[in-house]
Amino acid sequence: MATGYRPARWGRAFAIGMGALSIALMLAGCGGGAATTVTQDDNNTTVTITQGSRLIVLLDARPGAFLWELEDLDQNILEFKRKQLIETDQPSRYGGNSHRELIFHARGPGTTRLTLEFASLEEDDDEIADSFELTVVVEP
Repeated sequence: MATGYRPARWGRAFAIGMGALSIALMLAGCGGGAATTVTQDDNNTTVTITQGSRLIVLLDARPGAFLWELEDLDQNILEFKRKQLIETDQPSRYGGNSHRELIFHARGPGTTRLTLEFASLEEDDDEIADSFELTVVVEP
């Protein structure tokens, strides 16, 4: 008597469904929503983004000598996710084509000040070569 139940098909369908769910959850955790990109030209300005979206900060870099460091941020409103060094076709004001990309996730509504300092990597050097400040408004 045929029941119409085929374990192999159900198992495959379940595996495909779980794979799709895993990808969706991964994207949601990384702030896979809309993204707003700001650069050094946006220094000392205000940007408005929506909750659940991403903010990408793209700043000129000088690898090996200076590093952009996060100085001030309310992570309940805007959460730092990751940073990476990238090469672009645009020259950096510090020489070469290196840029630091910092990615943030808009967690909750509110206003926060994002402050970054371009600090020397030398232990005995407290030099701050540059700074970047941005007021970020996250709307629901």
